[in-house]
Amino acid sequence: MWNEKKDKIRRILKNYEGRSLTWLGKILILNSLAVTQLLYTARIFQPQKTIVREIERMLFRFLIVPETMETISRKKLIKSKYEGGLDVPYPSSKITASDLMKISRLAKIKRPNELWENEAIYQISTKIKRFNEGIYSNSTPHADKPAKEWEKLIESQQKINWNQEKWEEANFKLIYKEVNKQFENALEVENKNKWYKVNNAYRNAEPKLTNKEKVNNYRIAMNAYNFGERKEKRNLLSPGQAKREKYECNFCRHATDNVKHVFAKCQVSTRVLSKVARILKIGKLKEEQILENKDNGSSLKMLTITIFKNKILKTKQKLDIENKWQNETESWTLNMTKKILKKIKRRIQSREMISLKEKADEWITRIQTYLDGSEDGPESDRENETRAGNDPDDDVPAGDDPDDDESEGEDSADDESDDDDPSDDDDEEDDESETEAEVNLRRNEFILCR
Repeated sequence: MWNEKKDKIRRILKNYEGRSLTWLGKILILNSLAVTQLLYTARIFQPQKTIVREIERMLFRFLIVPETMETISRKKLIKSKYEGGLDVPYPSSKITASDLMKISRLAKIKRPNELWENEAIYQISTKIKRFNEGIYSNSTPHADKPAKEWEKLIESQQKINWNQEKWEEANFKLIYKEVNKQFENALEVENKNKWYKVNNAYRNAEPKLTNKEKVNNYRIAMNAYNFGERKEKRNLLSPGQAKREKYECNFCRHATDNVKHVFAKCQVSTRVLSKVARILKIGKLKEEQILENKDNGSSLKMLTITIFKNKILKTKQKLDIENKWQNETESWTLNMTKKILKKIKRRIQSREMISLKEKADEWITRIQTYLDGSEDGPESDRENETRAGNDPDDDVPAGDDPDDDESEGEDSADDESDDDDPSDDDDEEDDESETEAEVNLRRNEFILCR
């Protein structure tokens, strides 16, 4: 029976495996279609631990496909978004919570009437007093000791340590949350609220990030990309490749190639962000703002940083696969700057931004002024920045650049939403409907060309 259930879950996941879904879309599939198949039968027949582990591996493999390795701990992913996770369903905890719902129902009973209630009281024996003293007396029929299946359930109930009133009010969601608290020690304090901290994902915020951008922000903040020495530590390189690998940054050839360096410290990549920041006058961008969205009062500023990180990530992955380095040239920096600015402009124009209308119109004017003048080529770049209302000599630092000058920009308090945005990429491509080349690129994300 359980093998049939396992095969059915595998068929369901296979139907969605080839689609270009983000992690959020996949988690929705897991919660609504896959785990429900397991819970419906588990309420009556307890599955073996080996079956549960196999199903668990299937669920997490479906989440990371087309990648081949999990880069974030499962104990973190199963937490709620308020606790630093992504609400990924955990089968063993779901089954335990489903069983503990029986305790919740027994705690509400004043007088047992149904057959299963009398049977449960008899099987639980005297330990029924731990969560409902009113239905037990010396004359109540009971077994000498609790039955084996009920004994395991009582052990799980003791770990939660609720009183009768709490059990009466409990529902499946609350019980599941309490069961997952046994993994609380696996989370560091700084990971609390990581999802909302990174994406500022609250209602009625403008402009909205796409689900793909939110997941990328989360993974960058959690250091969940295999850059540099992490390839060798995770056995992604052959012994010969590991000896030849120097773990240098693909942009500046710095010896320390990691997430923090690529997005917040590399002089080549952060020079692009500094250029965009000067044009838009968003002030100094520090490492905490780039990696963790710390103290980003303006949602427009967060949108700029998010688009920058997605562009650099895509370029980095392509260079990794092709085993190449990006030569720093003025034309490359200008080209990346124009791409980021065009994308910011489209995203702002795609929505009616009521609360930020004046600020958005100002940004569009600056971007358009710069783009209109940049058609003449890189040599007119300083003039373009001056036309956009900026002094190109007043650099806004974003990384380890020796010419950094501190300047504070205007911030407008606004938050971001969890909804998706359809207008999301360059002139020739769309992030939400990936091309075949992009799918192949993601499939080889953690594997170098041999």
